[in-house]
Amino acid sequence: MRRAIAASEHTKDRNITLVNRGYNGATIQDLIRGGDAYGVISLPYVAGLKIDKPTVVVIFVGVNDVSLSGDYAEGHNCSDVNQYQQLLHGMVDTARELTDASVVLSTVSVYGEKPMYENYHDKNMNEFSKAVYMTSIEQQTGFADLRGAYFRYYKQYNSKHPVEAGVLTRSDSVHPSPQGQVLIANEMAKAICDALTYRDK
Repeated sequence: MRRAIAASEHTKDRNITLVNRGYNGATIQDLIRGGDAYGVISLPYVAGLKIDKPTVVVIFVGVNDVSLSGDYAEGHNCSDVNQYQQLLHGMVDTARELTDASVVLSTVSVYGEKPMYENYHDKNMNEFSKAVYMTSIEQQTGFADLRGAYFRYYKQYNSKHPVEAGVLTRSDSVHPSPQGQVLIANEMAKAICDALTYRDK
C-alpha cells in the first residue's frame, strides 16, 4: 500500500505518510475497541487518532462483519448492517471531534470473484456497501467505491470464464493478491487526493 501510494499519479507528489491502524480479522467493533490479533496489539480507534493526529482518516472495514456472521458468528464481534452503519457514523463523529482530519469512507470489497450475485456473500456485501454510501452522503465525507472498482475490473478480466479466486484475491477469495493490493491502493490514493484537494480550497 505504501509503495502504491508513493507511486500513484494521484498522490506521489503529496509526501504522504501512511499509518495502518487496521488489523487482521477485525470487525468494526474490534477496530473500535482495539485488541490482539495473531500476536499483534492494535490500539483502540480513539487512542490511534490521539497519537497519529491524522490529516485524513480512511475507514475501510466490514468484510469480516459479513464473512464471519451467521454460522461463524460465535466468538466474533460481528454487527448486522444497521449496527454497522450506526458504528460507522460514530467513527466519523469521533474522528472529527478529536482531530481536524478529513474522513474518507470505503465500501467493502469482495468475498468471491464470480459475477455479481453468484458469490455466497454478495447480497450482504452490497447491503454493507450501501450503508457506507449512505453514511458518506449523510456525513459529507470522502468516498471510495472499492467494491465497484473490483467488479468493474472483473467485467473486463473475469467475465468469459469466471473463476472464484486468484484474480484480485488470493486462493481464499477474500484477501487481496498483489494485483488486488494495487487496485485497492490506487482507489484509496484517488480518495485521499480528493480529500486533500478539498482541504486545500
